[in-house]
Amino acid sequence: MIAEVGAAAALVRTIRGWVLALMALIATLLIAWQWHAARFQAALLVLSLAPLLAPLPGLIRGRRYTYAWCSMLTIPYMALGLTELIADSAHRLAPATLLLLAFAWLIALVAYLRVTRA
Repeated sequence: MIAEVGAAAALVRTIRGWVLALMALIATLLIAWQWHAARFQAALLVLSLAPLLAPLPGLIRGRRYTYAWCSMLTIPYMALGLTELIADSAHRLAPATLLLLAFAWLIALVAYLRVTRA
């Protein structure tokens, strides 16, 4: 019984780590993508990074409702990745990576919610 509780707590910590790591990877990709753009636009970079910063306190504390509404934040990043993947045929690596990272982020968020439900 105690081993099961310890294993469940380790799984929760692992998933929380994955969620935060995927958010960091998405932020890094967005910074690199904007940095190598033809025109660097700081306002666009701030606008794209702000949704990643909003849920951080709740995610770090492990609040389930933050994980639930944070799953909706994956939609704009998936839409951006898909739109750029279709629209810009010359540069497909960054949008494809963003799309995959956003999808993995959504899966990690849902996995955390499934593991921690009562």
